[in-house]
Amino acid sequence: MTDRTAPTDHPIAALFATRWSTRAYQDKPVPAEALRSVLEAARWAASCQNEQPWNYLVTRRHEEPDSFAKLHACLSSGNQPWVAKAPVLMMSVARMTFAAKGTPNRHAFHDQGQANANLVAQAAA
Repeated sequence: MTDRTAPTDHPIAALFATRWSTRAYQDKPVPAEALRSVLEAARWAASCQNEQPWNYLVTRRHEEPDSFAKLHACLSSGNQPWVAKAPVLMMSVARMTFAAKGTPNRHAFHDQGQANANLVAQAAA
């Protein structure tokens, strides 16, 4: 197998240097436990006032073909072809107001990004 370790300018953890953005997927289901693990990592992301303003829409191609097709249709036309064979699609969404007060949460997108980064790091691990 080819070494795909990123040629970094400064030392970083292997977890980050070996992460790979694939555009080819194996045609096999992802175990439910693996999905729970990446979502658990997202749950533990830091967020403003511990608000955790993110939610994930998750669908599996083999188990939920209708839901998968609906989420797939939300993607840009440039991404639809290479994602069509992915065994899982996830979409993260952010709540833009604080749950208790209803006031704007200007950090929601940042917090959502933190959760997504945790999710990706866990998947890479």
